[in-house]
Amino acid sequence: MRRKKILTNRKYVKNINNEDYGFSEKTLDMINEWINNSDNKAISVLGFSGVIFTIFFTTNATQPLVELFKMASSNTGFFKFIYLFILSSNIFCILKIILGVYHLIQSIFAHININEFDNMGIITDSIIFFGSISKIDFDEFKFRYNNLNSKDIQEELISQIYINSKIAFYKFSNYNKGLHDLIVGLSSMLVLLTIAFIIVSF
Repeated sequence: MRRKKILTNRKYVKNINNEDYGFSEKTLDMINEWINNSDNKAISVLGFSGVIFTIFFTTNATQPLVELFKMASSNTGFFKFIYLFILSSNIFCILKIILGVYHLIQSIFAHININEFDNMGIITDSIIFFGSISKIDFDEFKFRYNNLNSKDIQEELISQIYINSKIAFYKFSNYNKGLHDLIVGLSSMLVLLTIAFIIVSF
């Protein structure tokens, strides 16, 4: 389930005590802002990574590794081990980068299993979430919406706060993992490429 957006009838809401749902509505809006913030960060990091990969694969940045592989093929003993270790370490870096990209994509397209909330008293067929609204016909929606009271709205908002908090946590967890993996992978690869360049230059 993706992030949930609330649909509130402002005219109807005027007849309900704002204190009953005002804090909950602000809390839900704040959580949605965190979700947007996570999405924006993940997209920015992916965009930056794309630029780095483009530069990396369209220049001679990988040439030292090619030369190092040739040297490993023609050498034996200790130096061969060193060269192969550097080359295999670069494979680890590539896998780390791929894992980082995967986590960032997971962060953007975060999904949760709505069935896990069935036995928790949480409203999963929300009347203020477009996904749930689209699954019922207009007459049912109109009937349920027009019969909302202050308590119903509060329960709806509380349920959305909890569900969206789960989504926000999932998004930020994946974003942090993705950012960490990318930093480790890219920085390690840069160090290894520098070492390879120094070796093949002599």
